Amino acid sequence: MNPRDKLLNKIKSQVDLDTLLICEQSEIVKRFGSLEAFWGLPCPVVEVDEFFEGIDDENSIAVNLIPHPGIGTFHRTLRGILTHDGVQNVFIEISRIEKEDHRPYSERIYILTSFDEKTLSDWTRVLRPDSLEKSERPVEEVNPFLPRLEKGCDVYELWWD
Repeated sequence: MNPRDKLLNKIKSQVDLDTLLICEQSEIVKRFGSLEAFWGLPCPVVEVDEFFEGIDDENSIAVNLIPHPGIGTFHRTLRGILTHDGVQNVFIEISRIEKEDHRPYSERIYILTSFDEKTLSDWTRVLRPDSLEKSERPVEEVNPFLPRLEKGCDVYELWWD
């Protein structure tokens, strides 16, 4: 099985793939009744290597980041974060799948860690997120597909507009 199919299978285990294949607002409103109803649905999450295996298109993550630091920089930075004791895991949220080539798209990353926001800001500076915040909500409210937090860990969200 190729990397793209593995990734799509992981996503399908969490949500109906057709939900993420809808890109046009008119299609969203027709199917879900409103944009708010659609955006209220939880998005699937995948681990760092699952997302980046076979991905070389900068438009797959933080598409509005100009200049874009590159897919390799995102992958190396997030893998580097995973090497630290005190980091439970890093997840990439899939907000949509492109209809034409089934390329995943993300604008949000979750870091489950005991480190503080300043440390994470230093580690992710090269990725230039629009926002890096510690979530005050329980993990299952942040995203129901995230695992339970280990003792002492919090969820941090990185987001690009």
